[in-house]
Order: sequence, then C-alpha cells, then structure tokens
Amino acid sequence: MADRKDVLIPKLYDEKLSPKDYAHTTCFSSGYLSQTNASWRSERPVINLKKCTACMQCYMYCPDASIYKIKNPLEDSKHEELVQVDLDFCKGCGICVEVCRFGSIRMVEEACEFREDLI
Repeated sequence: MADRKDVLIPKLYDEKLSPKDYAHTTCFSSGYLSQTNASWRSERPVINLKKCTACMQCYMYCPDASIYKIKNPLEDSKHEELVQVDLDFCKGCGICVEVCRFGSIRMVEEACEFREDLI
C-alpha cells in the first residue's frame, strides 16, 4: 500500500483533532460526542441525591460520559459534591440505573415534568 500524504488518519486524544472535522468517523473514544442529544431519548435518569453516595460507578459505565460531579452549593449538606447528568448528551440507555448499587438512580419518562415525588 502506498503512503498517501493526502489522507489524515486521526489519533485519539490528538490536540489537533476536532469533532467538526471527523464527526462522520468512529475515531473518538466513548463519551466524545460532537452533537447534543437529537431528542430521541424516551426516558431520562433522575438521581435521588438523598440516596446517592457519589461513588461514581454510574460515571464509570456511562457510554456517553454524561455523568459528572459539581460542588454542592448547600453548606449544611452532608455531601461536598453532587452527581449530575448532562441531559444534552445522555441517550437514556439506563446503564447508570443498572450499575447503581444504592438504587439512587431511576428512569422517568422524558415528557414527565420534574416532581419531588419521583425522586
């Protein structure tokens, strides 16, 4: 096979790599989405912050890297950090629910409004 200088083969974690240039290929690692959710999700995860221990098992298994921590704005809370879901990139697969050992995540219908009785 001849060496083709006109073909760029991207490498993962290359600083010059841009999702805009290569979004049509599979050159990105899991969790490196180039577009927000296209609104095809039918269910979304809701985290019960009273049960959540912030162990981050959900983060480890999330195929879209949609789970992250934020600093807790409440000073009187027992948790320094809170686990959140980036719903722009969550596809609603429910893997986080399956791996949560504390039962702190559940899936709710996408059209459902946020209500305290759901968590």
